[in-house]
Amino acid sequence: MAERDKANWFVYVIRLADTFSPADRDGVLARLRAEGIGCSDYFVPIHFQPHVAEQIGAKPGDFAVTERIAARTVALPFSGNLRESQIRRVHDCLAMAVKRAARPRRAASRRRAGRAGTRRAEPA
Repeated sequence: MAERDKANWFVYVIRLADTFSPADRDGVLARLRAEGIGCSDYFVPIHFQPHVAEQIGAKPGDFAVTERIAARTVALPFSGNLRESQIRRVHDCLAMAVKRAARPRRAASRRRAGRAGTRRAEPA
C-alpha cells in the first residue's frame, strides 16, 4: 500500500491457537470485558443460521474446520481514532488474558509429565 493510502479496516480479529478450547476463548473475552475492553466472538458459522441449516440440513460437526476456527476467534476494538496508548492497553490486556487462559493447561501438562516420570517400572 502506498504511504499516502490509508486502510479502513472492517474488523480486527485474532484467532487463538487450536490448543485453546472454546471455553478458553470465552474466558479471554470475559477478562477483556472486565478490563472495559469491548470485544466479541467474531462469527457464528453460517451453517448454524436457522435458515441455512434448514435449507442444507446442516448440523454441528458437518463443517468441523469452520466450527473449530469460529470457536477461537476474538474481535478486538478497531478504529482509526484509537490512540497508541489505547492500542497498547488492548495489547497488554489481551496478552495477559491469553496467558491466564493457557496457564491451567500448562499446569495440567506439567502434572501429567511429573506423574509419568515417577511411575515405577512393572516387574517383567
